[in-house]
Amino acid sequence: MNCQHLGSNRTLEENNKKATLKVVTEVVPEGDTSYYLTWKDTIGNSKNYSIFDRPTELWCLITNHGDTIGYYKGLSTPRALEYFSTNDSIVQVTFMVGPNVFSQRMTRQLLEKYNEVVVFDPVEINIKRNLRKKMEFVLTQKLVK
Repeated sequence: MNCQHLGSNRTLEENNKKATLKVVTEVVPEGDTSYYLTWKDTIGNSKNYSIFDRPTELWCLITNHGDTIGYYKGLSTPRALEYFSTNDSIVQVTFMVGPNVFSQRMTRQLLEKYNEVVVFDPVEINIKRNLRKKMEFVLTQKLVK
């Protein structure tokens, strides 16, 4: 698997070929049960790509108790935030790297190269304890069995 597109802080474990990616998140309240999650990642930093110009982008899926409460999976203007609503204090966030089909740098050859979606192990965020706090995670690729 070619993981060079994951960013300047990527590493590969030789035995399992797992990719890693550093991401900084923050949960901001919008109301009593409404929030948004922002993230900053390192995809394309080594080539000075902007969030709009890089051939891949970070997607996210926000769940609690197995229910989807928010998601961003591309196919719209690239962004680094997602709104969600919950009464619970803990949410699980699964990040994925997928193609940015709206990138001006995207060509048919790049789309074929970056067509594989890389899924990372979920992270758990306590939104009651960590509101407006920057949280740094090193995401590890989830191995599909």
